[in-house]
Amino acid sequence: MKILTGDRVVQKLREVLSKRKEVKLAYLIGSIAERGFSYHDVDVAVLLDCSPGDKLKLLGEIHNDICKALSINDDRVDVVPIDEVDWHFKYRIVKGIKLVDRDGISSQLIKELNTIYPELRMLLDLNLREWVRMDDPRSIDWSIVKKRMDYAFKAAEILDEILTRPLEEITSSTILKLAFERLVHTMVESILDIARHIVSVKGWGPAETYRDYIEILHEQGIIPPELAEELYKFIAWRNILVHRYIEVDYPRSYEDSKKLASIVREFEKQIIELKRCC
Repeated sequence: MKILTGDRVVQKLREVLSKRKEVKLAYLIGSIAERGFSYHDVDVAVLLDCSPGDKLKLLGEIHNDICKALSINDDRVDVVPIDEVDWHFKYRIVKGIKLVDRDGISSQLIKELNTIYPELRMLLDLNLREWVRMDDPRSIDWSIVKKRMDYAFKAAEILDEILTRPLEEITSSTILKLAFERLVHTMVESILDIARHIVSVKGWGPAETYRDYIEILHEQGIIPPELAEELYKFIAWRNILVHRYIEVDYPRSYEDSKKLASIVREFEKQIIELKRCC
């Protein structure tokens, strides 16, 4: 299989994308941006200045241009519209290799991330503060862990009661809908608080987003990949609930939330194993 190297790919992509005036911003992301080469895919994120009706056609044309320029099959290229992804993905994008930046659009995007999503600049400060407060900065405070797990299980108990009702009843009631959202938020936030505490006191960082904490726990062998993947979904959902940058998909959320109590139990099981090892 053809190896795609960073320098060549970046040069070709800049040539192709700079010819498209509709491309206001573009980044190379994925394995080439991170490691400098790839045996598999080329992932490009673009921000387009075009009418909604022309967008799909233009994305297809850009996809085709990239395939031809790099002489690779179309199934090895992904073109991601920046304006349609969540905040975490946008953060991944701006850590990639910039290919096109017209009128300082990248600065606007970074400012948006820092302004609308203050987590990106707050999380490292939280890590340091938590570390300094500890009598033994390398020791997990299990009272904090237990308290957060208690919050999660209490919320799960109430959520299970709400989920006995049909979706239509929940979404048609302001009180039930707000309770549903708040309970899910509480459960996810409790897990994230535990993850942040463990990562910070163990010095396993840096973590720059909430997802990073779960990734680090997975990399450290604390939680299995299946659990990490489930938690990533709920972190994305938590961000939607908090920031409201897109509408909540209640039918999907209703079905997904039925798994949340078992996810909390599985997370607790892994944390208990960690305590036994400590």
